[in-house]
Amino acid sequence: ATCLACPGGTAVNEEGATRCGECEPGFYSTEDGGAKECTACARGLTQPDPGQTFCLDCLPGTAATKVGTPICEVCTEGTYQDGAGVADKCTLCPATFSTFKTGTATPTQCTCLAGTFWNRRDDVCSDCPAGALCTGGLEVPVVYENHYGEFLGDDDSLLTGEALDAQNALKLEGKFEKVAGGLHDVYVYRCTGSFCPPEVMTDRKSV
Repeated sequence: ATCLACPGGTAVNEEGATRCGECEPGFYSTEDGGAKECTACARGLTQPDPGQTFCLDCLPGTAATKVGTPICEVCTEGTYQDGAGVADKCTLCPATFSTFKTGTATPTQCTCLAGTFWNRRDDVCSDCPAGALCTGGLEVPVVYENHYGEFLGDDDSLLTGEALDAQNALKLEGKFEKVAGGLHDVYVYRCTGSFCPPEVMTDRKSV
């Protein structure tokens, strides 16, 4: 009698075996067959099903940090995996930045969380000034009622609504570079009356 080679997706390493065993999830054997043992999927690859002849790439936003991974792990908040290379780890967002959710697939989704605002001069997330609300993302601080806010930056042309929108667009495209003279702080003044011109401001506070 002639022995038969185990087909792809199975393996056996026992003389006189009557059947081949299916490769477990996270493992495979090639279509060539005849495998004595199944091979673990490499880091960055996965195979959720048994009896397979190949491994799959982890989808963006997930990673396989160990060999033999049956299911890719979802990137935690504050990390991302963009699918550009081997998906063997999730990459941390730059310092002070984070993400609003798990499974982030692009570095452009690294942003400022609630309670902070985007400091464009230094390209970091700074603490929200007292007397203002910071919802996170690319939004500028919004001062509370009976307060007055003053954007601080060395170049007034970079503080206009149009300029800030243009900077937001570049950030979302991953093309933003630090803006010397750009918005870096917000002074919040408390009004002394119902009207809020700068000349009647008191109680100045800064970040």
